[in-house]
Amino acid sequence: MTQEEQKEEVTLTQFLDAVSEGSATPGGGSVSALAGCLGSALVEMVVNLTLGRKAFQAYEAELKKIREEAHSHREALAATIAQDITAYQGVMNAYLLPKTTDEEKRKRKQEIQKSLKKAADPPLFTAATSLKVMKLCQEAVEKGNPNALSDAAVGALLGDAAL
Repeated sequence: MTQEEQKEEVTLTQFLDAVSEGSATPGGGSVSALAGCLGSALVEMVVNLTLGRKAFQAYEAELKKIREEAHSHREALAATIAQDITAYQGVMNAYLLPKTTDEEKRKRKQEIQKSLKKAADPPLFTAATSLKVMKLCQEAVEKGNPNALSDAAVGALLGDAAL
């Protein structure tokens, strides 16, 4: 694995500390993506608490598909946390560009607009994916172990918060 492919792992405590520091990143976009991740993880949990139980054999294939989709969404949203931070850093960097001459002002304005458009992508992805997570929560409620319904409900609330 090359250095570019390696991800820096951050503990939850480190992430929370970074959010609370008062710097612009990580901010709401990254926290929203994390909420979506947690919602996805709860869908997976509900399915894992259901699979293998005789009473739910009829839903076995559907539950495995739900789990697979939730896992995929969790991974995508986890990647979006860092993408949101990087994109917003681009916005902040654009605002730091010089603005002394008319040419610098024009270039700065263009870079700000370009970076703002790019920075909209991670939150839009988070919103769209979190809606999918909420739908999976509903399926988990309908087909999953009733003893884990509150977990699916919390997952849906997290999806809603992420959205």
